[in-house]
Amino acid sequence: MDRRILCDSLIKWMKTFDLNRTINGVGDLSDGVLIGMCLKNIDSNHFNDVWLQKIRTDSGDNYRIKANNLKKILKNITDYYSEILGQSLVDFQMPDLNMIAETTDETELSRLLQLVLGCAVSCDRKQFYIEHIMLLEESVQHVLMNAIQELMVKEIRKNNEEYSELGDQLKHALEELNRVVEAKEEIEHRCRELDLQISTLQDDKVGLIQETSRLNERLQQYENAEDAESIPRSRYKTLQERIQSQQEEVFKLETTLQDYRAKLDVLREDNENLLKRNDDLMVLASDARNFKDELDILRNKCEKMTKLESTIDAYKIKLEEMSDLRQQIKYLEETNLRLFDEKANLEQEYKQAKLLQTQVEFHKRTNQELYQKISELQRIADKAEFEKSRTEERLNAVNAEKINLTNQIELLRETNEQLRGVNLDEADGTTNSKDQLTGSLEDLNFLNLPADVR
Repeated sequence: MDRRILCDSLIKWMKTFDLNRTINGVGDLSDGVLIGMCLKNIDSNHFNDVWLQKIRTDSGDNYRIKANNLKKILKNITDYYSEILGQSLVDFQMPDLNMIAETTDETELSRLLQLVLGCAVSCDRKQFYIEHIMLLEESVQHVLMNAIQELMVKEIRKNNEEYSELGDQLKHALEELNRVVEAKEEIEHRCRELDLQISTLQDDKVGLIQETSRLNERLQQYENAEDAESIPRSRYKTLQERIQSQQEEVFKLETTLQDYRAKLDVLREDNENLLKRNDDLMVLASDARNFKDELDILRNKCEKMTKLESTIDAYKIKLEEMSDLRQQIKYLEETNLRLFDEKANLEQEYKQAKLLQTQVEFHKRTNQELYQKISELQRIADKAEFEKSRTEERLNAVNAEKINLTNQIELLRETNEQLRGVNLDEADGTTNSKDQLTGSLEDLNFLNLPADVR
């Protein structure tokens, strides 16, 4: 991983925080003030105001003050990982704070900012910071995801090593516990056997003591008796030997009893030591059970880590799809602006339409009145048309009659022309005939006219 690219990506990510100062470059982070503000935004309970006030803001170009601020920040970050997150940073290469303070080394600064990123994605508000990461550029998102994955892989590797060590210790403790339990059972069995032997010897001792006392009483009786001389000396000697042998046997039994008592004391001490050892082993067994519970918890964390890795892979896939979604969002924004303009135009047209609506209502009323007038005029026109048709029919009849009369007149004119060629001699007679004929024609024309014309 290129540390310079990682440093630039982490600075872009830190610009998403709501800080009092702007971050223009790596030089603004060398004094640790802005890093402390970011940590306070991540977890204000651990990185509180009291701790933040310990970071001096008047460092200027004094690299010693800068290094001191960075040391306070790094110490509190490691405490946050160990106390709050329950993670260890043994396998992580710690940043060289002096190089950051003196030369603003981007490689070392990227390691410090990577720890800050790990705090953000592991705190209680991790979903909030992950969503902010998803809003960054796609290349920046890939770099930050790789940095987060690097921290997680180191933590998983360390947990696996701790699991193997705990498993070996637990196995060794269980084997030791089994051996001690077997030794304890064997010693308890031996103690029971010795107790039986001791009780038997004590019974024998009591019997021998009683018999010895009885023999001593009989011996005393024999010694005090007046006829002691009459007792056979052989029997007396036999009794003395028997008493002596019994006393020797009693002495041996007492010696053996003392030996057994000493052994019993030793065995009791061993038993007490074994009981103490057993108690210690029970404590170890309890610790082993606790370790087993912790192992189960860590396994659950590993499963959660696997789920988180799958979630990260899903986020990577979503990142690959993000470019298409951004284009779609851009297209939708343009469409939204266009629709917004169309909406404004439609609202303007709607206002104009409302103004026109009153005019339309007025024109509707006017049209209705005009329609009524037109209906009245149409009725009058229909009546006039009817009268016109009747008049036209009468006119046609008159015209037909006129044409008929005209034809008759033409016929009469032709006849008249023919009659003009008659001799002058017959002029008078013809004139009279013509007058008669004309009179008869006029009468005929008068009769052929319609009644209303006549």
